[in-house]
Amino acid sequence: MAAVSTLTDDWTTQLLQGLPSIPVPFGFTLGGSLVGNELKVQSVIAEIQKGASAEAIKTLLAYYHSFDATELRESVNAKVEGIPAIFYVIATDNIHLIRDWVKYGGDPNATFGPKDYPLLAFCVLHGGRTRTMQQATSTLETLLALGASPDAIP
Repeated sequence: MAAVSTLTDDWTTQLLQGLPSIPVPFGFTLGGSLVGNELKVQSVIAEIQKGASAEAIKTLLAYYHSFDATELRESVNAKVEGIPAIFYVIATDNIHLIRDWVKYGGDPNATFGPKDYPLLAFCVLHGGRTRTMQQATSTLETLLALGASPDAIP
C-alpha cells in the first residue's frame, strides 16, 4: 500500500495558506523605480501587496515597455519567492491590475510547483477562501477573458 502524502508535506500548502508577504526594499518607491530599463519585479510585487494603485502599476509597466517589451515580458513572468509574479497579482482581485499585467506580457496560463499547479486553479481556490462571490467571479471571468485555458482544470 502506497504512503499517503499529507498537505503539510505538499508544495500546495504554500499556496493554500496564502502567498508570502514580500518586504519592500529600503528606499524603494514606485516613482523612484523609473530609473534604468529593468523592472525589479520583486519590489513591484511588494508594493502591490502594500496596496499600490492599478494606475501606478500601469504607469510603471508602460514606462518599462517603452525600453524593451521582451525584457518586460520576462520580468512580469519572473518568480518571486519561487512563485510566478502573476499569482500575487491575481490575489489582489483587482481586475484592472490583472488586465494590465497580462497586457504587458503576464502569462494567464502560468503554473507553479513540480506538478504545474495552474493559475486558474489558484484563482478558484483563493477566491473561495478570501473573497466575496462577486470578487471571485470577476477575477475568474477576467482571467478567462485574458486567455487562461479552462482546460487547465480537469
